Amino acid sequence: MLETQFLDTPETVEVALRSPQQDEWLAALKAEYESLLKNGTWKLVERPKSLDGKRVLRIKRDENGDILRYKARLVIHGFKQRFGWCGLSRVLSVPLIALLLGLEERHIDVMIYMEQPAYFNDDTDRVCLLLSIHGLKQAARIWYQTLHVRLVQIGFRRCAFGVGLYAKYIDGRIVLVTVYVDDMMVIGKPGDIDAVIEELRQKFVMKGLGRVKHLLSMEIHYELVEMLCLSQTAYMDRLLVEFGMSKASTVGSPQIHNEKMLPLEKDKIKVNDPELPYRQLVGKLQFLVSCTRPDFANTVRYLGQHAGSYTKETFPCVKRVLQYLAGTRTYGPVYRRSRMTASYSRVDSDTDRANCLDTSISISVHVLKLNQWSFGFKIKKQNTVTDGTCKSELVAASTSIEVPELSLDNQSAPKVFATVGNYEGMKRYAKLSHKIAELVESKALAPEYVPTSETIADMFTKALRLQRFFNAPGDVDEAVAKWFCEIARSQESSCTLRPNCRLTEGGTPIFREVT
Repeated sequence: MLETQFLDTPETVEVALRSPQQDEWLAALKAEYESLLKNGTWKLVERPKSLDGKRVLRIKRDENGDILRYKARLVIHGFKQRFGWCGLSRVLSVPLIALLLGLEERHIDVMIYMEQPAYFNDDTDRVCLLLSIHGLKQAARIWYQTLHVRLVQIGFRRCAFGVGLYAKYIDGRIVLVTVYVDDMMVIGKPGDIDAVIEELRQKFVMKGLGRVKHLLSMEIHYELVEMLCLSQTAYMDRLLVEFGMSKASTVGSPQIHNEKMLPLEKDKIKVNDPELPYRQLVGKLQFLVSCTRPDFANTVRYLGQHAGSYTKETFPCVKRVLQYLAGTRTYGPVYRRSRMTASYSRVDSDTDRANCLDTSISISVHVLKLNQWSFGFKIKKQNTVTDGTCKSELVAASTSIEVPELSLDNQSAPKVFATVGNYEGMKRYAKLSHKIAELVESKALAPEYVPTSETIADMFTKALRLQRFFNAPGDVDEAVAKWFCEIARSQESSCTLRPNCRLTEGGTPIFREVT
């Protein structure tokens, strides 16, 4: 099992064809080549100035880390293209001007040439005239434009706040399509999903993977319209093996309680040791935070500040996060169906006052909740130095007043928000306080005090005590459980996500993945 689960990906085709899996890699090479020919990706022409290409090999795995298939993607060396300047205009401005001036619009496509791929050369001096291929600087945009046109043709509308989300209605039923490069997820009723996939297949060669179980390294488990569970166990297993921490002793929290940030090292001789994989680790940890592990977001934020000046003193902080992951590999967020008839949103706001040793600037944290379920957060440095907790709370709250309900763990802040008065020492922030007070007076904003022990935003601002993360081995305590396994206040159900938790599958699927 381990031999296939953590099998290294070859860097070159030559290495792959000398490996024990040479038959699988050769089949992957042929499959990619035949796919390019079938889609008319190039035609052979006489040689002008051209670019060369290479093969990028990947092992595709399922939600458990087992090998699904081998892929041998042909990419072009787009980095050899000449950089230039591109003037951009509003999308509608060019056709509008053409219409007003009575001009005809024409589309001009730049032609790119590439050397014939190795192992599939016809022994001539001809090169490939490309339409679009992986590696070109234009490739991602060309693919997105092509997909967008097709989705619009079949009745979808793009979300104004997210270019990767499309929606349409079929007989009053909504169907959603999410796009992440060439990975798509169709969400809706089974019959509507089949209809959308069939319309997309008329334009693209697609492979239906059925009910979503694994997407962008995330393992997805859910009970139909009842519960959704996300985790990245296989990804974390590979991460621990890659950096030699699979057998490391575990710790109960990603950061030591009240651990202060180390000041940024100014001596250029001491920083950025090439033998330390600091940036690689921080990047992989940030991916985990963005997907399924917000519990150590504050730690990764701190580590990211040292990405340009890391030293041997900061590297143990990264290893501690890996030790924490080793003991919490199977954890991930769980979302339950709300028992409430009406939906409402709320923001938990919090700050850490002047914790940065270099600038004394506070951190603003906002956790967005829908029907008590946390599903988004934002951590950002404030623009100015504040000399009081209430003032830093005021600055933080001013950036999240679009949501009607706002909770803070500072008792003085809601009183300041509710009164349009000149408090001593607050005149510097008069515009912010008057703006918030006006919203409160018009009933457009309802700030309320919430004890620190009851707000989840606290875990994003500082290193908490060990007890805030674990009560006993194998159990997540209440502080983290508010994110990992949110329990409705009605206490109609109780669940604590434990290691090896796997939700039962059943019912008709409403999610399908298409690549």
